[in-house]
Amino acid sequence: MSSKSSATPPCRWRACRNAFTPLPISLNVDVELAHFGAQPMKNGKAFWVDWRCRARGEWPARDFPIGKNISLGKVSARSV
Repeated sequence: MSSKSSATPPCRWRACRNAFTPLPISLNVDVELAHFGAQPMKNGKAFWVDWRCRARGEWPARDFPIGKNISLGKVSARSV
C-alpha cells in the first residue's frame, strides 16, 4: 500500500476552484480605424465584438477616407 494520499490538498483545491470563478471585466476604449485600400470606402460599416464581456455593437454606415487614426467612437462594456 502506498503512503501517498490521493486527496487534493485544500489550498490546491481552492486555487483550482478560483481559477474558474468569473471575474468582472470592463472594457472602455476609444476605437480608431485604418484604411489603406486603393480608394476611399463608401458606406462602410464598422462593428465590434468582445466575447469576454459577451457584448457587441456597431456604428452607423459612413464613408471612410484612406488613412489611419480615423476615429469611430468609444466602446464601453462590462461582463455580467
